[in-house]
Amino acid sequence: ASLTKTYPNDTYFDWAPNITQGPKAWTITTGSNSDTLGIIDVDQFNQNHADLENNYSGVFGGTNTLGTTNWHGTGCASHACAELNNNAGISGAAGGWGSTKGILWMPYRINSTAANVTAVSWMVNNNACVITQSALYLATPEILEDAYASALASDVLTFAAAGNDNNDVATNMWPAYFDCVIGVGGIDNFGRHWAWDDTTGSCYGDWVDITAPADAHWTCTATGYDGGSGGTSWATPRTAGIAALVVNYRNIRGEALKEVILRTADASDHLNQNLYSYGANPYGLTGHGRVSAYEAIMVQDRNVSVNWVAASSGFNPYVNCYDQYLDFDAQDATYGRHSHGLVPYIAVTPKAMVQNRGKTAESFYVTATSTGYSSTKLVSGLASGEGVIVEFDPFTPGTNGSYTLTVTANLTGDQNTNNDDFSINLTCSYTDTLQCDGGDWNVQYTDAWAGLGNIFYTRPSVYAQGIAGRYWPHNKRRSKYSGVFIGHMDL
Repeated sequence: ASLTKTYPNDTYFDWAPNITQGPKAWTITTGSNSDTLGIIDVDQFNQNHADLENNYSGVFGGTNTLGTTNWHGTGCASHACAELNNNAGISGAAGGWGSTKGILWMPYRINSTAANVTAVSWMVNNNACVITQSALYLATPEILEDAYASALASDVLTFAAAGNDNNDVATNMWPAYFDCVIGVGGIDNFGRHWAWDDTTGSCYGDWVDITAPADAHWTCTATGYDGGSGGTSWATPRTAGIAALVVNYRNIRGEALKEVILRTADASDHLNQNLYSYGANPYGLTGHGRVSAYEAIMVQDRNVSVNWVAASSGFNPYVNCYDQYLDFDAQDATYGRHSHGLVPYIAVTPKAMVQNRGKTAESFYVTATSTGYSSTKLVSGLASGEGVIVEFDPFTPGTNGSYTLTVTANLTGDQNTNNDDFSINLTCSYTDTLQCDGGDWNVQYTDAWAGLGNIFYTRPSVYAQGIAGRYWPHNKRRSKYSGVFIGHMDL
């Protein structure tokens, strides 16, 4: 559904707050200064930064904590508590609105395991509502587990970064691996597992609990801003900031807060196919999914949602994804990009990710509709917090033109119907536009079939650099920003 969204006028508002549904959440609350978020880091914090000073608590701990010598601490603070709607800077998760204060932030700088233990208990004693920590240990600091467990027993939940080594070596990523801590992994701006290369990306595994933006996006630096940095260090405080909003708005804390944050996350295993590249099955390796500010704040005992819709065929696994690269001949003489909607009179299969965000298992019907088309399927016994891909009956468009495909979940007694439907637009055309080295050709398709992983088309002769040939999906020139989404996400 198209929900009301509140966008700030911040100079560097970007995809990170958007993909975590910040604008929807901010229509409900932007936080208040009745709660304080604790930040533990190894770097300094600039309490006088223009984007942070309004929400600084005035309380700090540790050694040589305040300053501008380095800026990892300041960056962490900004993703949680940077001021919203102040005509400058970035958009923190819980930054208030203009001069109206949001969640306050309280820093503690550490330089040893012993200091870390002290910092956790200090945060509890100074009334932090949640703790965020983007400082990792590559050994097993067992003494820390008792500190975090004690904090949780005092209703203070800790969020810790999963690390940026793009592997699943969980024992190297403490404290995220502790059961009493929420381990936060990273995603890119399409919601997929974030990875820049084989050794730089979010760590993953069954010990990761949730994900948040980690690909390059805007952050505060010591005295200014930077748009090229990323990592789970940024994902973690944004998630903690969202949790602080829930504490502030719902007065849900500790174990109950942990349960809410996890079961309201957007299920996203289906988006993490790139994990196959690292020899890992993507299912279950990125926790409960992408943190959702709106869904966490709107948590209900009974609620199902539709998160994602696609249409596929034997012709192309995804329609309107703009992610097919073409190779004109076996010698790779010329490359092109294929941008297409539906091929006329080729049946497509609508699919949707539906999720149970409520407390108990639910059974309900899900319906896909378009012009002259309707298909209903039963989802049976979907567990709390779980998502499932529903595949509908084939849909064959009758004529050229645009089609709206809508999927709706129908749960009797649903306490939040605003997230029950999701629509995408599909285009049916006799011709596709092929772009190659600056030239465009309209290609008439008369048949389409898939075989042995390659998709071939019967078409008029098209010449590229004097070479005619068939073409097939090709991954060359694929940037880290090329997407697999269909249509767009309703964020």
